[in-house]
Amino acid sequence: SSFPPPPPNRETIHAVISSASSKFQPASFEEVGCAVCGQLVLTTKTSALKSVKRMLHVLEAANVTRVECKTKKNAICEFLGPVLNFTTGHICDFCRKCVREGKVPWYALCKGLWVGNVPMELQGLHYVEKLLIARVRYSTCFIRVSSSMHKMIANAVSFESPVGKVYE
Repeated sequence: SSFPPPPPNRETIHAVISSASSKFQPASFEEVGCAVCGQLVLTTKTSALKSVKRMLHVLEAANVTRVECKTKKNAICEFLGPVLNFTTGHICDFCRKCVREGKVPWYALCKGLWVGNVPMELQGLHYVEKLLIARVRYSTCFIRVSSSMHKMIANAVSFESPVGKVYE
């Protein structure tokens, strides 16, 4: 064990470079949305939604979804079947495990978290336009972390937007 150490051989250099370059592959940091919970998850921690296609009946919920109404005359209708984000065909490992056990995942869209697609009219709004259509204005978020650093609780202070005053 003399100092300085001898230069690394070709095999060591190759192993180090291969290990470093594998961490920069797109699959190592690309994210995709989960169809069940809607969260962004690393691509490596997801699988195809087809793998649990026959078990998705646990994600069916009444009075959670609505078909978009284009006019006042359109009747209010629900989407039939499981509540999923159909823009992606992936399911995260946690949701897949829960669905295979016949349980509804904690953050599943069928627990009332389903919002649906944002209409084209509401995409790309300016800040003031967002304030006009918002029912609640969020201003501050206080976060309390417990001493063991494993639990985090967040509370948001919100105020009702004075929409009536804007129109007067």
